[in-house]
This record gives sequence, C-alpha cells and structure tokens, in this order.
Amino acid sequence: MKKARIKRCGECGAELRQGVASCPLCGADSNAPQAADPWAAPVVEVDSYQSNVRNLREQLKKLRDDHPEAV
Repeated sequence: MKKARIKRCGECGAELRQGVASCPLCGADSNAPQAADPWAAPVVEVDSYQSNVRNLREQLKKLRDDHPEAV
C-alpha cells in the first residue's frame, strides 16, 4: 500500500489539509506550486512569527476600536 503524500505549504512548509484554500499558518494560497522539497521552503523563525502575530492583533484591535463597522 502506498503512503499518501502530504501536501505542504510552498511558503512555510506547514502541512495542508485537503480542500483548504490557504495555509492555516502563514495564509499563503494552498494552490501555489509546492517546492520539490517541502522543507526547502523558507523557515519562519518562531520569535519573528509570534512578533508578527502580536503586531497584527494590535492592528486589528485598533481597527475594531476606530472603525467597528469595517471589521
């Protein structure tokens, strides 16, 4: 029996579930070409990623506070 190939994000290498439109980790289009070696995709540093998430959450909070109808 052949083992099913796991589809990975071409941007961050995260495992993608079948039928998702975008990567749950980085948001990249799941239909984008996958790297020949999924682990050759750029590695996202954890501290940098978490810092970006915090910044985005702050921006979203500001948008919600300033323009609640827009979010």
